[in-house]
Amino acid sequence: VPVVTAREVWLPGWPGVPVHGAVAFRPVPPGAPSGTQVGVAAYAVGVERQTVPAVLSDTVPEPDWWWRLLHGR
Repeated sequence: VPVVTAREVWLPGWPGVPVHGAVAFRPVPPGAPSGTQVGVAAYAVGVERQTVPAVLSDTVPEPDWWWRLLHGR
């Protein structure tokens, strides 16, 4: 399931200044609905920093019967 940021990020910068980014995720249970926060995205340009929630863009599907049979769940 794709993950997106909950809102846009805006940091001042100019051509040639590097933008640094990192994302930290946490486990997501099957069936988690769209919009569930699954982590944090952090961005930095020079000394300016901003963090935004990372959220699911769709619902995580439940495992099918075959996966459950093979994994005992």
